[in-house]
Amino acid sequence: MASRCPDARSFAQIVHAILAAPVTTHVRGPTEVPRGEADGVRVPSVINLDSAQLIERAWLIRRLGRASLQTMGQVCRALSIATGCDDPDDLHDTGR
Repeated sequence: MASRCPDARSFAQIVHAILAAPVTTHVRGPTEVPRGEADGVRVPSVINLDSAQLIERAWLIRRLGRASLQTMGQVCRALSIATGCDDPDDLHDTGR
């Protein structure tokens, strides 16, 4: 049976919002992922996942780079810290 889930490329063509995070040279903490020349960045910098937000896909003009699988793993870890989901074992029912 064929999957009804679109592949990543076709999915990107139908979504209207993209999760974006600013890149800055100001290093602040564990919710940031370092980027350097190996990532195509001219100045050593960090991806700030504390400031990630949805933006309209139409606002994107051109691709400035592509994160490696290793960088994306770091992004996922930093995003889990930024959202408070870094340790699912710490989650508990608050009765609400």
